[in-house]
Amino acid sequence: MEAYLIMIRKLFTESSIKNAIRIIIGFIFIIAGVSKLVSPNTLIYEIEKLDYFHPVLVLILTYVLILFELFLGIFLLLKFNKKNTIITIAVLTFFCAYLSYKIIINDTSTCGCLGNFIAITNVQALIKDIFLLIGAIYLL
Repeated sequence: MEAYLIMIRKLFTESSIKNAIRIIIGFIFIIAGVSKLVSPNTLIYEIEKLDYFHPVLVLILTYVLILFELFLGIFLLLKFNKKNTIITIAVLTFFCAYLSYKIIINDTSTCGCLGNFIAITNVQALIKDIFLLIGAIYLL
């Protein structure tokens, strides 16, 4: 019985919890990036709706954002450091602000947060991003 308690204590150390959070956030970024890469139309539409960019820049920005999200997820999986965490917090804060704006103006179109892989509402995406943001802040 005592051996099980020691094993449980080792399993739930702070570093193992932080590693688990880092891996979960990294996988979610990778899944989101891959799903957007396979079907970027929803993200292209979201950027076009902003009406700030020339159509050619919309395509470039779409793929830059997708690759940024993919690489951030990969970097979180490969090696944990404060710089990746701070960038993750900044990205998630931006996502939360954008989703909050969409909810406030009652925009019911999907945000494309997980591409067409998993269709979620803006409120669900905001809740997901808030939890990821809390996890990323815990990593500091």
